[in-house]
Amino acid sequence: MAAQAYGQVDEVTFRATVEGALETGVTTFDCSASWGEGLGERIVGETLQGADVSAQIITRVEAGALSDDPIDLKTFEASCREQLEASLERLQVDCVDLLLLNHPDSSLMDMNGWQMGLVSLVEAGLVKAWGVSTSRASSARLALLAGPDALCLPYNMLCSRLVEEVSGEIMDAGCSIIARTPLNYGMLGGHWAKFQGFDAADHRKERWSRPVFEKRLTQMDLMRFLVHDDVTEMASAALRFALSHPAVVTTTLGARNPGQIKTASKFVSASTHLPEEDMVRLQQILIATDD
Repeated sequence: MAAQAYGQVDEVTFRATVEGALETGVTTFDCSASWGEGLGERIVGETLQGADVSAQIITRVEAGALSDDPIDLKTFEASCREQLEASLERLQVDCVDLLLLNHPDSSLMDMNGWQMGLVSLVEAGLVKAWGVSTSRASSARLALLAGPDALCLPYNMLCSRLVEEVSGEIMDAGCSIIARTPLNYGMLGGHWAKFQGFDAADHRKERWSRPVFEKRLTQMDLMRFLVHDDVTEMASAALRFALSHPAVVTTTLGARNPGQIKTASKFVSASTHLPEEDMVRLQQILIATDD
């Protein structure tokens, strides 16, 4: 759920989006207490309670979320448990399938045994698996040393360097990847122009400088050859690219309304991967155009 990162979303739309996801066959819900101040978790919990489906739930905890004081391992473990228990109450479940530590600082991960704050929750039966969500290769490597079940990493046709850099280490560790931002925040939908603008509350307004924004759009235009046969739109190609990586088990979409969910569900058919020859040509384009 995209929560408020792209601007305000009212509760009615939020609820309709979750319901629409269930109707289209979505079975994994990626949540966080920090998204919408717990609104997303509450609505997912309420909606799933009335649904006859077996859904997987991912949620997150933040290091130091409950205190501004320097963190120590005992405080970290207590904070993780307190945050998770609040999430479980909002989600109306006794256990979540995956708990992610969201963008941890290296000062925590340099501490010996930091992962016990999460492992202890698995041992307590409150979590089935744990992992780390990060955008930095250094943090991904530190996490891998602690034996996570999954890493949540940005991975798309315009942002693949992090996963490529640590891919071998991830696969050697037997760790799974959850690919986030598969559409590069909407850019890989293929509908933007160079004069695209964003509202003040939309995080994308500050995400790219104008030169970088225009360069990425130029690169995307060169990728339009991927649209052929049953790949009917750029968004379909983008999702298949993310799912083509052997360590990627799922990808997350930051949907804001039911229409986006229904549209995305049509983009991936029984064949979820891009053809090998298209992947080779795509890499050649990226190498030729990336500074």
